[in-house]
Amino acid sequence: MLVAADLEDAHEWVSGESPIHADLVLINLVRKTPEESVRLGCELREHAKYDGHTSLVVMPEKVPRELEGTDVKVGRNDWVCYYDEDSSQLQTLLARLLNKLSS
Repeated sequence: MLVAADLEDAHEWVSGESPIHADLVLINLVRKTPEESVRLGCELREHAKYDGHTSLVVMPEKVPRELEGTDVKVGRNDWVCYYDEDSSQLQTLLARLLNKLSS
């Protein structure tokens, strides 16, 4: 697992001399809408060594109460996770996506 402090660091990792392959990209971009975060995540994934299967999961900074605990599929492998208070729903989504890769 690699953690980037910001989008610039993440871009360096995925577009450097030895691009990093990621099984899953998890983004929590502060002061961005879910749509902006998905767009930025897709751009990051395009610069990576991408095989078409890497899932993108965006966690919004603020979760509207009516969406709390839901996952919204917004693209082929792209999700917005409106996580619940104890993050169990986020953990379940991540496990499901990672297990799908290993199957």
